[in-house]
Amino acid sequence: MEDVIDLRDHPVYLEQYIEQRNRYSDLLLTRTVSREQTEKWLREDGVVVRCLVDGGTLEGTVILYLDRGGEVAFFARQPGRGVGPRLLGIIEESGREKGLIRVWAWVLCVNERARRVFQKCGYSEIGVTERVHVGMIYKGFFMTKPVGQVD
Repeated sequence: MEDVIDLRDHPVYLEQYIEQRNRYSDLLLTRTVSREQTEKWLREDGVVVRCLVDGGTLEGTVILYLDRGGEVAFFARQPGRGVGPRLLGIIEESGREKGLIRVWAWVLCVNERARRVFQKCGYSEIGVTERVHVGMIYKGFFMTKPVGQVD
């Protein structure tokens, strides 16, 4: 049985988180991070970080960037085992609790696996946009999903 944890409250999982996150840095268009950088980042108010843990193993992580208007990113220890949809459901609930009307993701065009997970979970493709990372231009799908109601 998997447990949902807040990474801030369970620093014992930081090394597993950093290893997984750095393994996906190319797909996330980020640089690799250290423990010190991660600890500093977790002290910021603009993010919600939830993880699925099973028997002491971090199975996956999902991040909600409140300071980016509800951007969502996730990664799993072993893709293709249903962790992505569970993570997205968890973070969408967090978005609702934070008062967000919608969440969104930017998925590299070459990351077909993540694109399918977002589609399976009800995200709509709005279009293709570009991002610059380390001097290179990358194309990705802008995807969005309503999670709350407009009053």
